[in-house]
Amino acid sequence: MRKLNNLCHALEISGLGAVRETWKGYCGPDFALIEPCLRPTDDVGGIYPCPRQEVGNCPRRIVDYFDGEYGALCQHPGKFCEDLVLTRPAVLIYDLDIAAFTKMIAKPLGLRWQAPQKRGDQTWSIGVSGRRPSRNQPAFFICLLEGTRFERVFQKLLLDIAGPFLIITPTTRHRTAELQQYLQSRGIGFVSLEDDLLVDADGHLVPAEPIDSSEVVRPTPVAARKQAVSAFIARHRCKVRDIYDAAAVDESDFYKWRRGDLPDTSNKCRDIERILIQGLPRRSSPEPAPPSFRPVRPY
Repeated sequence: MRKLNNLCHALEISGLGAVRETWKGYCGPDFALIEPCLRPTDDVGGIYPCPRQEVGNCPRRIVDYFDGEYGALCQHPGKFCEDLVLTRPAVLIYDLDIAAFTKMIAKPLGLRWQAPQKRGDQTWSIGVSGRRPSRNQPAFFICLLEGTRFERVFQKLLLDIAGPFLIITPTTRHRTAELQQYLQSRGIGFVSLEDDLLVDADGHLVPAEPIDSSEVVRPTPVAARKQAVSAFIARHRCKVRDIYDAAAVDESDFYKWRRGDLPDTSNKCRDIERILIQGLPRRSSPEPAPPSFRPVRPY
């Protein structure tokens, strides 16, 4: 198994958007893992990776020839890199699909994933923690390179969230002594992808250490499942869809569970049973208006 150092640093330095070849260069051996989460935009990039970045004045500059072709031109006076002629697909910006990516990392991190909601600068709420130290706390994915931007986002979360929460970042770049004081005083959890995730021999994400994220879940008897769902709906004032969405299973699999057509030991059954025990993830409320006073003390 290996760490995701290339991918984790790529997320921060790319700004979550770059031409495909730049993503490949940044991610290296991790590119195959993140490629399914990249989506092409209609925007043309300004730079194209250079094979000899050590000479400086790189990467190559993308120019539009206005005939369906683009050039990637070496910017070094000595022209150390070959100029390229490219088609439009090769120069388009590819953005990271936050929903697809956070859903991919949620399970190995011990999170109950929900569709991301933007909470600020490169910050999204992505579900609820199932990890024992932070169980049922809201989880936020923050992907920022600059310390000042991270500080502003973190201070806003401190003001918006009354209790403890969990933050997930690609690297430990921002885990300073000052930040650690805030984490400890508020009981805030901190998870970094470079420390907490590994890739196994089959190319799957796995936790770096065993996660104590689930209680013993005893399956509901098949004959009692329909009644259990009805009682849950009445108690939480929700719909059936809210249950299988929260469990991250398909509608068809939910009804297979209810009929007893899925093995009780399957992850899908356990995820449904866990929702029936723990309840639905807390929905994020609309962001409040910024307060007139903000902490002036640095984190």
